[in-house]
Amino acid sequence: MQAQPPARTVRLTASRSVRRVGRHLRAVHEATAIPGRLDADLVIGDEDEQIAAAQADVDLVILDGHGYLDEVRVGRLSVTALRVAGEGVTAPGFVLGCCWGAAQPFVDALTGCLDAPTTLLGCAGIARFEHAEPLFVALLRQLADCAPGQMNSDRMREIMTTSLTTVIDAHPRRDWARWRVIPLVPVG
Repeated sequence: MQAQPPARTVRLTASRSVRRVGRHLRAVHEATAIPGRLDADLVIGDEDEQIAAAQADVDLVILDGHGYLDEVRVGRLSVTALRVAGEGVTAPGFVLGCCWGAAQPFVDALTGCLDAPTTLLGCAGIARFEHAEPLFVALLRQLADCAPGQMNSDRMREIMTTSLTTVIDAHPRRDWARWRVIPLVPVG
């Protein structure tokens, strides 16, 4: 019997204090359950649990919640806190599903937390739930359909771009212009 290739790995995370965001991430998690092809772990927890999820050795991290541009945080979690004791983010793909996730202060903060190149998917303005949920589902389904092998940020950029195109085609009346796919490299 031939061994099955390893599943793609994902961490979806949000603060437990934001119930509505948690419900949306649960819906995404349930809609994309693909045994053997996608290993998605849902982490609804405190800041330490969210940081651990963001630093996990996975293909993709989705960090969601309410974004605060003036303090560059998702809920109570400062984006700069994703680097702890010299450890940072290594996932080839990272989604800041919050409002302003692709705004320059968030991009700069996440870049400072990287230990490896990543591709960011985020919204440069208000991120509506009715946009994020179908986009995340399309993204996870695209990821699950990837051929086995090493994932890198260039491949993740292709997957994110295809996913964004898929939801634009499926929901043409929604305003997708604020959503961005941005390649990032660690500083220093």
